[in-house]
Amino acid sequence: MIVINDVVKIKRYKNRKLYNTLTKQYVNNSALIAYLKAGTKFQVVNLENIDVTEATLRSLLSTASRNIPQDKVKELVVSYGDA
Repeated sequence: MIVINDVVKIKRYKNRKLYNTLTKQYVNNSALIAYLKAGTKFQVVNLENIDVTEATLRSLLSTASRNIPQDKVKELVVSYGDA
């Protein structure tokens, strides 16, 4: 995973797999939740290098919102909403 300005870069493939370009490992939704809980900022891009972080987070939040504290969800909306 490439870190640019303290932001971890995650690639999202057509088959919806997520790849951490710094650790060179595939990650899943649980890893993204762990990043959120740890306060790690990340950016998800598709193969055309288009930012799809918002769509990924919406999908993640809709399926796993009960696992994320409400204050983190609010923080997430604020921090990524300005991007």
